[in-house]
Amino acid sequence: MPSLSHPLDSAYMDPKGLAMTHQQALRQAHKLGIQNISHTASKTKIIRSIQKFRNMSVCFANPECHQCKNMNCEWRDDCQNHLIANRIIG
Repeated sequence: MPSLSHPLDSAYMDPKGLAMTHQQALRQAHKLGIQNISHTASKTKIIRSIQKFRNMSVCFANPECHQCKNMNCEWRDDCQNHLIANRIIG
């Protein structure tokens, strides 16, 4: 599967550039040196670990952060879709 390079830490996006797969998130975490992530961890947990490692707000798929204004976030589309799917935002 081809992947597109993302400007932040060369994250790997899906071919459409909209969402990161579980495996891509795990690969990015390991590339950053985050060693305490299991391959069985949820994608949400992996992305939040990356956010914490980068000293970012740990907000991925957090219902309290549903009015995200960060249009440059590499996970924004994925996060918003997760919140919609779980009926947190409509």
